[in-house]
Amino acid sequence: MQGILEEALKLTTDDRQKVYSHPAEDFARVVEMAGPILRSSIDPRLKHALYMIQVKIARLLVTPNHRDSLVDIAGYANTYAMVLERIAGELKSSQSENDCSQSEHTKLGNDHTQNRYVHNFSESIQNIPNQLG
Repeated sequence: MQGILEEALKLTTDDRQKVYSHPAEDFARVVEMAGPILRSSIDPRLKHALYMIQVKIARLLVTPNHRDSLVDIAGYANTYAMVLERIAGELKSSQSENDCSQSEHTKLGNDHTQNRYVHNFSESIQNIPNQLG
């Protein structure tokens, strides 16, 4: 049985490098494209999901037909929707305990709009596996 370090070395120097190019090039593409996400004022938990989607998009620029990246994007989009649902619940809970500050309220929009967005987004994500074939 191969150890973790041996497996990681093989994956990063052989398999993945052949698919995504050298890590220096792969990481440079990601960093260049991720600026707007990192500079945005959205919740950091949402930023993380968007950043991970961006990583996969940067990789698709090198290997446009790499199914694994498409599946990963769908998965991260689903986790984005899950975080949105959690944030909407936190805002709703916060509003019922105290009056929510205007800055918190406007950051994600009103609850009705947010909940409708989360619902529509979640339905779209559920259809992705069918669209991938």
